[in-house]
Amino acid sequence: MGQLVLKELLTSSYVGANRQVPFYFQPTLGGADINGVDTLRGLVDYRLRAPNRILLQAEFYHNIQGPIGIYGFYEVGKVGLSAGDLDLVHLRHDLGVGVYFKIQNQIVVRGYIGFGAGEGSHPNFKLPSAL
Repeated sequence: MGQLVLKELLTSSYVGANRQVPFYFQPTLGGADINGVDTLRGLVDYRLRAPNRILLQAEFYHNIQGPIGIYGFYEVGKVGLSAGDLDLVHLRHDLGVGVYFKIQNQIVVRGYIGFGAGEGSHPNFKLPSAL
């Protein structure tokens, strides 16, 4: 029938007293992060930024014919100034659909459109190095 993939991501930063994580080192949510990891795909890249973040993702993959398939995803997450802010209340969420192409059971190219985050739709295309 298909494959259900569940993922989670938690990033917590600690600095000494009277210190802050520099803006450019803070983890982000939205689109893909600096390492190319998909976060909240219904938002633009780097949309939310803070020293701490939580992300929960569910993806369902279904082969159509041969190497071509479709998939859908649902994601929730938030960022916070402290680790205590990372509860499961008031999470941002999005969902989307996409198409993928496999070679030897590995996804090599995929395209998707993410929406539902209240900021319009965001199409994207990923090649193997970003997977």
